[in-house]
Amino acid sequence: MAKVLVIDDDPNIGQVITQLLSGQSHEVILSYSGDDALELLKSEEFDVMIVDIFLPSTSGLEVIQAVSANYPDTKIVAMAAFGAQDDIDLKGFAERYGAITTLEKPFDNEILLKSVSKALGAGG
Repeated sequence: MAKVLVIDDDPNIGQVITQLLSGQSHEVILSYSGDDALELLKSEEFDVMIVDIFLPSTSGLEVIQAVSANYPDTKIVAMAAFGAQDDIDLKGFAERYGAITTLEKPFDNEILLKSVSKALGAGG
């Protein structure tokens, strides 16, 4: 069992991911903004963080950079709905900043579970 922080400003997506991971016996905390997630990280430790790249205020890329720099034991899975930003290599940025993988929304539940397993096995 791992402690997982899910960060997505879409409540529906956040709830689906939370239910899926909770069903796998993970302890899951859901945050709807990068600012709130960074504040939460000051008081709690997480094994894995699943973060949407596109967040209002503090972006997912900023969160990934901060977590990589300040909480190196927390493994990161990034996610985003790509399309309008095809000219920008956001997946590449996320992974250069510290994400283990980047999922493209919508993604299959099994892909998410495999990504979390991969993150838990990476360096920990």
